[in-house]
Formats: sequence, C-alpha cells, structure tokens
Amino acid sequence: MAGNTVDFFSELSLLYATVEKKHIDMCKNGEPGVGFPPGCAYQFPGLDDNSAARYCDTTLAWIEDQVHNENVFPEDEDTKFPDDFIDTYVSKIFKRMFRIYAIILTTCWDGEDSMKAQESDEYCIASFKHFYFFMLRHDLLKNDQEKEALKNNQMAKTGMTLKSIEEEYRKSAAAYEATKN
Repeated sequence: MAGNTVDFFSELSLLYATVEKKHIDMCKNGEPGVGFPPGCAYQFPGLDDNSAARYCDTTLAWIEDQVHNENVFPEDEDTKFPDDFIDTYVSKIFKRMFRIYAIILTTCWDGEDSMKAQESDEYCIASFKHFYFFMLRHDLLKNDQEKEALKNNQMAKTGMTLKSIEEEYRKSAAAYEATKN
C-alpha cells in the first residue's frame, strides 16, 4: 500500500507539473474558488487564499511531507507502519489526490498549456483510471460526496464519465475473479 501511494503521488505530481502554468495563470487573481471543478471549492486547513492552484500546490507539498515522514512511511523494513496507516493517512492522501485529478480533468483539459495541447491527455486518462481502479479496489474514497466533482458529465471533454470507469472496473474485477475459479 505504501509503495502504491508513493507511486501514485509521483505520477500525479508529474501530471500536475504539465498543467501548472495554465492553472496558475487561470487562478492568478487569487479569488477563492477559482480553478475548481464546477460546484466545488476544496478547503485545505490554514489556507486563506483558496484558489485551486494554491490548493494543489499546498496539497502536493503536504503529501510529500507525509511520504517523507518516517513515523508515517518508515523506510526501515523492521519498523512497523502506524496501526491507523490506511484509515488515517492513506485514505486522506488518496482523497486529496482524487481532488487534484478532479481539478485537472475539469479545468485543465482544453486551451493553451492544457493536457490536450501538450498531448498528455491519453496518459492522464490512463493514469486517472489506474488510480481510480486502485481506490475502488481498496475502498479508499470513503465519502461518495467527493465524487460529485466528476459526476454529471463534468469530465465530458475527456470522453469518459465516473460511471463508465466504475462499470469498466466492475467488469475487470469480475473477469479477474472468474480466472481464480
């Protein structure tokens, strides 16, 4: 679980870096709520300027701090992970990474310096699907309300919906289970 968390974080950091300039430009007036998916404004504790660009930067820095915290992600093989590692740390990290994917998929898709303009769109879709499959498999998104940012065709520009991804996951999981019998 720890290795996957770090891998997903690294991948998301690279993806966000491809659209960071576009996102910062979009949010440069610093108004709260700018750059978030329609109907959403994620909060990060202690942030006054809560534009989406600031949220993403702060969240990625926070995740990096967690990943490098020996008390949370011990490097020594003999050191145990905290008892609440998945419920407290991993779930929170994945929830916040999901929010950054939601921001990328809804506000950084089209236009100059976007995923599509940089021809990173297919990679982004594959990355998100892999990430979301993992979240579904391990029940890491505890609050269905988090999904609202990507429901109601908010991802229409990407050619996919959460419902279609969830259906694809169910089919894949069923096919996998069938091979075990």
